[in-house]
Amino acid sequence: MKPCQKKILKEKMEKMKADTLRKWNVDLEELAVKGDFMDEDFSNRENMLQFRIKSREKFFLKKIEDTLKIIDTEDYGSCHECGADIGFKRLLARPMAEKCIECKEVEERQEGSIFYEKKSHSLGKEIKNLTQENVVYLEQKRNEKNKTLEVVIN
Repeated sequence: MKPCQKKILKEKMEKMKADTLRKWNVDLEELAVKGDFMDEDFSNRENMLQFRIKSREKFFLKKIEDTLKIIDTEDYGSCHECGADIGFKRLLARPMAEKCIECKEVEERQEGSIFYEKKSHSLGKEIKNLTQENVVYLEQKRNEKNKTLEVVIN
């Protein structure tokens, strides 16, 4: 990778870091809980969301810091998986990328095909295999006298 390209990427990451830090510095007074119990409940939910966002931003800042430490080395811009050069366009889109687009696509396809690692939308609980006791069987019976259809739970 050319030094001018590394300079562009470094400046971009430093700008991303500064923008994230600017957003991250929220006064604690904004997170304070005030009002009646309905307001408190709403504030608590809002604060939980804010803490979750802050946690993600903290992780993002760590990735930026780690990348800024290695940007001037020979390792930066090389795929950790196959060793090939990561394209400059990919690095412009995501300067912290550790894998080339081909290896990342393979990884994402593999993640999508592993059923037992998929999560449900109910608080991240794992999907369990259904057993016979979890299944309700329905049986249809025709009542010839009333000309109706009945459903019976077994």
